[in-house]
Amino acid sequence: MNIYRFDLGEPGLAAEFAEKYTNSLIRPGRRLTVNECDRIAGAYLSIGQPGYALDFWSKALQLAKETPIGEHYQRMVHINMAKTYLDLGDYDASISALDAENALIERTFQPYYSTFYRPNFDSEDYMGTGIELASSDGHSQRQFQSSQDPIELQKAEWFNRLALGLALSGNLARAVEASRQAIKLEFSTPPGTALADYYSYFMPGDALAQAGELHEAIGFYKKRRSRAREIKSLPGEREALIKLGAAYAQSGKPDEARRNLQNAVRIDRQPPGPQVGRLAESLLALGSLELRSANLPKAEELFI
Repeated sequence: MNIYRFDLGEPGLAAEFAEKYTNSLIRPGRRLTVNECDRIAGAYLSIGQPGYALDFWSKALQLAKETPIGEHYQRMVHINMAKTYLDLGDYDASISALDAENALIERTFQPYYSTFYRPNFDSEDYMGTGIELASSDGHSQRQFQSSQDPIELQKAEWFNRLALGLALSGNLARAVEASRQAIKLEFSTPPGTALADYYSYFMPGDALAQAGELHEAIGFYKKRRSRAREIKSLPGEREALIKLGAAYAQSGKPDEARRNLQNAVRIDRQPPGPQVGRLAESLLALGSLELRSANLPKAEELFI
């Protein structure tokens, strides 16, 4: 369905396949499972019908309450619903779904279902799908393994999602508060801990920058870069450098912005790349800076 819709530009065919898939599962006298409700929701979302997707996720939540370890699945569905409501511009509903997820973090952060191999199991399905599959077909006694992400990082990611919803709803003051909580949690972890997995398009520093707290935003991205270098994460470092460049530019320090963006370009040009999409992003950021600085020949060179 995604191939027809996004790659081939055939939304009509994608909708036809989504309808066939849904009809193959919904039959008289047959009760849908949690996993099937989720798959139907995903099908509708992929063809641009988020209303139907939300309906089936709501059904999945009700069914999950009847399954072993259903709270894990409920949490992942709340995340999907929050993101979908956010895309629809229903920020209150999105924040409500995030609040529901938050209530489950403490109870679900540790036992994540270990990978298992079985016919027709989609390895890209998220953790909740594996749990429901296991509990619905008699495998609920399999062993669990701990999540690699500390609970502090999971909470930091939650606060960042909340900050995005608040910022989009116009409540920037609360978004800043949530962002500060995310930063505090992320860097309360020991040295060598992984970076929190924030949205690339919105991190705690972005809310701070929007509120004019540029010094604080720059401090956050410096910490992110240091942590990335500590754990030898080049993607994490270049992401922090891009954000640092933007924050320095916004604070009227083009030389510092240029230095950070140039470092991001150097990373993007390293083997096994360059990865075209990422290199294009860093070159675009640097070119835009040169354009704003009235350095037109350099900007043209970078854009071309």
